[in-house]
Amino acid sequence: MNRAGGCVALLGALLAMGAPTSVRAELELGGFVEGALGVRTAYVPRATLYEPWIPLDQEFTLRETRLQLRGDAYGEGAAAHFRVDVLQDDVADGDGTEVDLREGYAKVDLGTHVELRAGRQPTTWGTGDLLFINDLFPKDYVSFFVGREDQYLKLPSDAIRLGIFSSIGSADLVYTPVFEPDRVSDPDRLTQPSSVVRVVRPEHDLENGEFALRLHRLVRSYEVAAYGYRGFWKSPRIVAEIGDDEHPAQIAGHTRLVAVGASVRGPFLGGLGWAEGGYYDSESTVRVDLGSFTGSRVFRFVPPTEVRLLFGHEHSLPNEWTLGGQAYRELRELVEDRVVFTLRLTKLMRYQTIRLSLFAFYGQEHAEEDGYVRLTGSYAVSDAVDAVLGVNFFAGDDHNDTLFGAFDPNDNIYARLRFSF
Repeated sequence: MNRAGGCVALLGALLAMGAPTSVRAELELGGFVEGALGVRTAYVPRATLYEPWIPLDQEFTLRETRLQLRGDAYGEGAAAHFRVDVLQDDVADGDGTEVDLREGYAKVDLGTHVELRAGRQPTTWGTGDLLFINDLFPKDYVSFFVGREDQYLKLPSDAIRLGIFSSIGSADLVYTPVFEPDRVSDPDRLTQPSSVVRVVRPEHDLENGEFALRLHRLVRSYEVAAYGYRGFWKSPRIVAEIGDDEHPAQIAGHTRLVAVGASVRGPFLGGLGWAEGGYYDSESTVRVDLGSFTGSRVFRFVPPTEVRLLFGHEHSLPNEWTLGGQAYRELRELVEDRVVFTLRLTKLMRYQTIRLSLFAFYGQEHAEEDGYVRLTGSYAVSDAVDAVLGVNFFAGDDHNDTLFGAFDPNDNIYARLRFSF
């Protein structure tokens, strides 16, 4: 993974703030140490799944110790931020120890109404609760499905972000020179049936850089936004079938994508409501030279255009309960629609030191159904110590063609204990 952008930007900011013309820099440091353990709660016989994806000798989905260090430095007209994880991972294949620069960027004011941020950074926008339409930045679904903290759902990218602020509205432009895909599989910890034998990714050149734009402003009590994106589908899509019925084999790729959309979020029916929509159009085909598979044949594939719609509402209830729900639909050209409903129920207890949460997902596509339930309980033992216990439960049809049905063998329970400093 490329870390150069973040490191260079961070170093540049620190040097700038140390220059004689700047005021005295302020430095804030912090972090945490966390232990996490997750185990499977179900066993699936080998005969029911494709063998390459079955770690049947691996009962753990999560077994790690993490040290995170973070810092912020502030100077005159500039700032720098870093977040580094040192991870001892006993599930991953290899020595199990890695250093991950989660964030490392410089932020510079280019006048009164313009801000430039460069380096390694996560980016997020849109209105959905774990449903994403115009947020087309990379995500780590593996971390989410095994019980890591929610911050690890967002993958960082080496990017340049320009922010322009005015009384009539604001704009954010994000340029990512190197494509960063979603992380949707990990054979070391998640069992997932698949006949994909190759995934084709965009080459690392400037021609394949990604651009994302958001225009937003506050209209009375409502935040209104418009979005644009030019890049690639973040999750690979099947672009070629090269096997037969007895031995299925597929090629997957990241086709080009152009998307536009809009959203609104604000008070609604005594609570908080949001609506979001987006139009997806694949700009070009994926060219796949299969080499020895089919004698150097080249396949071309263009995914169908899509319209995605989302409506959500959240309401506070007595005794510190919160109830939220969403309805989501994908309208696709030439294929059947996908419909999704979500429910989130949250309860706070003991002066908000205990938080209980239920998130339930139900989807239907091609007359097939799937579901996902996430139960989480957290307890703030003190200002420095937090404990979390959670369950991930997946459900789907027997043939596992649905989104969460493919993860059905991965039901797991996990626990985390964190000390912050």
